[in-house]
Amino acid sequence: MAMVKAHKEILRTNRSALVDNMSDIEAIVNHLYETRTITESMKEDILEGRSTKTEKKRALLDLLPRRGQYAFDDFFNVLIACSEYIAADRLKPGQGLAAMAADRQAGQSAPMAPQQATYVASPVEDDLPRYWPDQNYNPLFVDVLPVPNEDTNMWNKFVKSGTAGSYYCMQKNPRGRLLIINNVNFSSARNKKQLPLDDRQGSDVDATSVDMLFEKLSFKTVTKTNLTKEKIIEVLVEERQLDHDGYDCFACVILSHGTGGGVYGVDGEVANIQEITDMFNGQNCQTLVGKPKLFFIQACQGTKKDRGSAGDPEPSVSEISLKLQKLGLKDETKAGSKSQVQCETQTDSVAEENLGTRADTFVAFATTPDYLSYRNTMRGTWFVQAITYIFQKYARSEDLVSMMTKVNNLVSRGEVFGQGLKQVSIFNSSFRKKLYFFPGLKVDVSGEARPHNQMQPTNS
Repeated sequence: MAMVKAHKEILRTNRSALVDNMSDIEAIVNHLYETRTITESMKEDILEGRSTKTEKKRALLDLLPRRGQYAFDDFFNVLIACSEYIAADRLKPGQGLAAMAADRQAGQSAPMAPQQATYVASPVEDDLPRYWPDQNYNPLFVDVLPVPNEDTNMWNKFVKSGTAGSYYCMQKNPRGRLLIINNVNFSSARNKKQLPLDDRQGSDVDATSVDMLFEKLSFKTVTKTNLTKEKIIEVLVEERQLDHDGYDCFACVILSHGTGGGVYGVDGEVANIQEITDMFNGQNCQTLVGKPKLFFIQACQGTKKDRGSAGDPEPSVSEISLKLQKLGLKDETKAGSKSQVQCETQTDSVAEENLGTRADTFVAFATTPDYLSYRNTMRGTWFVQAITYIFQKYARSEDLVSMMTKVNNLVSRGEVFGQGLKQVSIFNSSFRKKLYFFPGLKVDVSGEARPHNQMQPTNS
């Protein structure tokens, strides 16, 4: 989101005063880099690309209005942290001098580092982490909040979901089946087909966290690891042929390298995503007709790198790959460029043909067509971390589409620190109703909705 007009105007009308009153521009710029207000390349451009301090100050003031809604408050906080009180007072009259008086009264003589400063709260429109992934979030600690006992609204929705209404039925125990396909080892693709597909370190964290999440959501989970394309199809066929009458939902999570419209088997062969989802449509899987079918695809859809709306010119593939390795990140890069044209046509068909036999299908992608997704080798992918974070917190009160909109928001806040690389997840839906997971609720023999902890287990 862009900086608000009023903040831009303050920076414009106080430009000369700010240039005159900022003393240590190097410290200010370095602190703005540490708070992620500017990228490493922006920092270097200001400090190394300008010869005089005045030019550096002007370059920073030119840049700030393009750094989003939080940049104004970040700038103010950094000025306070660097003891640039007079300059800070030009941004928020009275607050800068008040901070100076408070510091002097406390006997402070040295500037505080930004992480120690008491920052003025930036305006936020939600309670999501400002940066993603949140380093305080442990993807291997999964604990879904249940529907509160006092939430009669959700209880009523749960009861109504058993009738032909506006909510998908999610009353059975278990609710549904989850199939996880986790492809990690791509040595066969490298050795036999000479494809540049690295092993997907960190993917096991994704697989484990998703498994724990859906178990908490009352799903029966199955994980398959390191499948070739043929094995992917074989496993999906077996899943399609199962009797799903005892379940209300089916979900599939695929963790792999990807290309436009497809995901790689560990042998380097590509399985088409549309063909995968069609296996479970109304014609091919009768026991899932009218039931929600969920697909979460953690894979690249191309090789482009999203630099964000205010990013620098796109660097070379080799340059970015080297820098990502230093940061402990991987891009889920596809091999070759032939299928990039396929990506454009495949995504169009996916978007326009979710009708008829393809009803009740939800497909979420880690990234937009043609672009890369990012994975931390220790903590997993941005996309899967966002899903587990959001579902744990909001499944008790919000439907799937609302939660995945939050996931998109959270993933979009991710950035390869110092490089400005971004990612945005997307989803396609042919849902006809709202899907709630109703964590903590189940139906007892009398047909009443109750929390899990108030009833004995049943076979319903």
